[in-house]
Amino acid sequence: MGTSGWPPQVTTRSLVDGQLLLEEHPLQHPLVAHERARITRCCLAVVACASLGAAVAGVAFAAFFGSDPAYREFNFQPPRPLEQPDAGCADNPIARLVRLRLSHMRDELAAIRDASPSRLSAAHAAWRARHSCLRGVNLGSWLVLERWLLTPGETIETLSGTIASPFTGERLSAARDEFTLSRLLRARGELGRLEAFRERFVTRRDFEHLVRLGIKTVRIPFGYWLVSQNDTTPYIRGRGVEYLDRALAWAEELGLFVLLDLHAAPGGQSGEQQSGHVDAGWRPSDFDADASVEVVRLVARRYVNRRVLIGIELLNEPTLPAQLALSYYARAIAAVRQEGMRAEDVAIVINLYDMSRLLSPDSVWRALLAGLPPAENVVADLHLYYAFLPPLLDQLPLCFVVGELVNRQTEWLGLLGFPTLVGEWSLRVPWHGPQAAEFRALPPNQQAELLAAFGRRQIAAIASQNNSVGGFFWTWAAPSSEEQWGYRNAIDNGWLAREAWPGSCV
Repeated sequence: MGTSGWPPQVTTRSLVDGQLLLEEHPLQHPLVAHERARITRCCLAVVACASLGAAVAGVAFAAFFGSDPAYREFNFQPPRPLEQPDAGCADNPIARLVRLRLSHMRDELAAIRDASPSRLSAAHAAWRARHSCLRGVNLGSWLVLERWLLTPGETIETLSGTIASPFTGERLSAARDEFTLSRLLRARGELGRLEAFRERFVTRRDFEHLVRLGIKTVRIPFGYWLVSQNDTTPYIRGRGVEYLDRALAWAEELGLFVLLDLHAAPGGQSGEQQSGHVDAGWRPSDFDADASVEVVRLVARRYVNRRVLIGIELLNEPTLPAQLALSYYARAIAAVRQEGMRAEDVAIVINLYDMSRLLSPDSVWRALLAGLPPAENVVADLHLYYAFLPPLLDQLPLCFVVGELVNRQTEWLGLLGFPTLVGEWSLRVPWHGPQAAEFRALPPNQQAELLAAFGRRQIAAIASQNNSVGGFFWTWAAPSSEEQWGYRNAIDNGWLAREAWPGSCV
């Protein structure tokens, strides 16, 4: 197929309210504002909640989903005999229902994949020959601040010493995001405060330490304002694109590879904190596709000859309608290639964030399967978390969440018909409900053993999928109150080990 049919047109068909059965948990937590979207979009266990909610109400699986227009075209076969749960993990009805629903969804995804053209291009094969399995870490909250990782009043232990959160201080602690913080700092005439933070939060010493730990690839989330030449928003640019210049130079000197991630796009790709601006009034029409394409073009033009750059992620965790996203992806891919970045050298990474809609007829995934230019080197990015299960899954045993659920969720990497990577994963266990209480009740040595097993399970699952090109831990540095998110914390505490990744992972 040529490029004339790209991007494909999709027909919008809404899902029935079955996918909205997730009740909002009444508890509050500092992470909720940032992560609420993950509850419905990131964890595949949550996808099971629509069916689970119906089953709890006494409605049969086939009857419930047979009435859903988004699922009507799929032929539900009688369920295969249920696989046995992990040895030593007590089973319960909720776990059996989740297991059954995820098994059905696995079969549906595989059927769609098998009926679609292969997306394993010659360009990707050439790229994959050099990057067979990426063992990576995110440099999160460095070039896009995420307040939940920079808790006001807390200090952060870095390789440059102890530093304060940039959100610490009178009035500054009320800032919800980098946009608001930048506006407050401008009003106070303290533009240098943010630059001072960036100068110490990640330095060349961090890159050196990553190499010592066996990490060979870093995913660098960045805000568009560091690259854009025409931004008029309050964001503080500081050294701007020089931050990326230095990061790539350090990587080249030390033998690391880099995946650049447009984490915060012009106008926002969502109204969430990771887009740079928490905005309850955000609408998809606020996303500035023209400006986003230009940012990607500038990045490609600047780094076209830098062999250390092996991928560009076009958007992080977008909540855009499929047609809008597809149109942007087509233009952004064209811009990257027009600037001379060859498909066999630089992969295009597309984040399939709204995983609850993968099976919807109008999903980005299905449109990509149908219409992506066959010569392209596109890698699908899934973010796999287990921390934010909805209340309907509170009764899942903790051992199921950190065990069998990991295998079942990661299995989807091999079902999408694309090369895949896990752009974000962590050791964070559920933060509320019975599972959190169960974890807190464990003595410290058993908590450590559980987290170590959780990490080994995730790494083995990611590396075992044929289409998987690896994963990136979220994130490099985290505060002590959220140390399960920090790779350095995990290494120092013995929860993760270099040897956990297969030797083929670079």
